[in-house]
Amino acid sequence: MASLAEFLDNAKGRYTLEYALPERRNAAKRPYRFDVEILLPLVEGTMCLEWGPRSVEGRVVLLERPRKTQRDEGRRTGEFVFTVQGSSEVSLDIEVSFTNGWGDVMTSVLEFVSPHESDDLRRHLARLLVRADEQVESAGALCDRLAEAEEPAGLLAHSEALWAHARLLLLIGRDEAAAGRAAEGAAQAARSGLPAGERMARSGEVLASALRWSGRTDAAERVGRILPVRPPAEGEPGRRDPA
Repeated sequence: MASLAEFLDNAKGRYTLEYALPERRNAAKRPYRFDVEILLPLVEGTMCLEWGPRSVEGRVVLLERPRKTQRDEGRRTGEFVFTVQGSSEVSLDIEVSFTNGWGDVMTSVLEFVSPHESDDLRRHLARLLVRADEQVESAGALCDRLAEAEEPAGLLAHSEALWAHARLLLLIGRDEAAAGRAAEGAAQAARSGLPAGERMARSGEVLASALRWSGRTDAAERVGRILPVRPPAEGEPGRRDPA
């Protein structure tokens, strides 16, 4: 569970992201600085502009690329959909293969042979998406191992694993399955009669917000009813109300 939590809550970082501001007609693409916390499948934080910081909320998801040629068979891509305070929604493709032109290839070679790691947010999200299927499988196996638990602590552990699995399913675009896992986890937590610990509560908050992003409000509300009520910590990015 600890390794899954480490993957899902990818900590805070400062990145650059190149795109054109949607509210500016004919605006050219340029790199902007983002200070974000990656809480898969969500990305939250601030975007730094000349006139001050603006809040950012987004979701990243791994998609199947529609097959165009035999060469494209099995090729996958990601999508980062986000909003910046006061602007319209932005959707950006994420190239998961790391071979999108010579610049991408050379950056990949440099990252392989040295400690250097690009601060490009899309590349960082792509590195996470590459591991997504493996993590989904690990979380599913953990849920299976805990499924026979009957004692309160075991039920709560099973619930936490189910919520982690739900977040990973959202990461790969399986929203309906994620909603089912989230509701199952909420039921197991209620059966345990124990309060969610700090790590589990944090995961539940992210899960509830992510479910709302995907329109699964019923599952989000079921998760929210299990969570302890607490004010956000100082400096913590604002979140949608999970309940």
